[in-house]
Amino acid sequence: MTLPPAAAKTSQISKEKIFLHRSYRKLAPVTARTLAAEGLLLALPFVLLIILFYPQLTLAISRLAYKILAIAVPPEHLGIAEVPSYISPLYGLVIPDRFPSVGFSLAVMGLSVLVTVLAWGGRQLAKPLGSWAVFICLINFISAAFFVIMPEKFPYTGSMFSGLYLQTMLTVWMLIPVVLALSLLPMPGRRPGKFLLITVSMAYSILFGTVRFAFFMLVLYRYSLLFMPAMIFAVGPLLDFIFVVGFYSYYVSRVSLKIQGSEKTWYWLY
Repeated sequence: MTLPPAAAKTSQISKEKIFLHRSYRKLAPVTARTLAAEGLLLALPFVLLIILFYPQLTLAISRLAYKILAIAVPPEHLGIAEVPSYISPLYGLVIPDRFPSVGFSLAVMGLSVLVTVLAWGGRQLAKPLGSWAVFICLINFISAAFFVIMPEKFPYTGSMFSGLYLQTMLTVWMLIPVVLALSLLPMPGRRPGKFLLITVSMAYSILFGTVRFAFFMLVLYRYSLLFMPAMIFAVGPLLDFIFVVGFYSYYVSRVSLKIQGSEKTWYWLY
């Protein structure tokens, strides 16, 4: 059987000239030494900055949070001091402790049950958002029950929360460059672009963490220590890693669009 002229011409084209389909290609190999060196270059500067300058960083964050809180809280109820922590010195906000009344705790328990029923059975909320709402309500319900049964046993104060929050964020800020660097190592993008992604993620996390810190302290001041567990477990570091994944996904999508037609980047699987 004789092939048509067009088909015969196509069959003579060398394999390297065929447009590379994603099902039969892989990224160019990189040595372990190159990966280790690039990982250190991307992550180590940020980690060292956090370790060396965390007192100045926490002091700057506390001062900015103080200015934000001063809009809604009397200055005599606010202060910046060295707060309890495993590392020293660590500077945070100091506010008067407010314990919830029994009536307020019971109201929170009832509202948590109501929101859980609505979020679990409602079809209007997306499943991840509904699950997150249920998680928050569960934490608030347990916290409110604790304050109803034995409020005097609650082991934390506003100053201790301030120290715990800042220690948690310092840990997150050391993990973000490491996690992103490890995730970016296999990507064929340029090193300045990867470094810029980590820088933007760190800057956003520090700014967002400062505003959230002020909001958390305002809630503790206005409403009570009851909401402290939910702040740590539900709307704390979890949100930081969500937006980090978002930044990383955007970067990967942009790089993929640039290299999808590059023959130098891809290799045949066989």
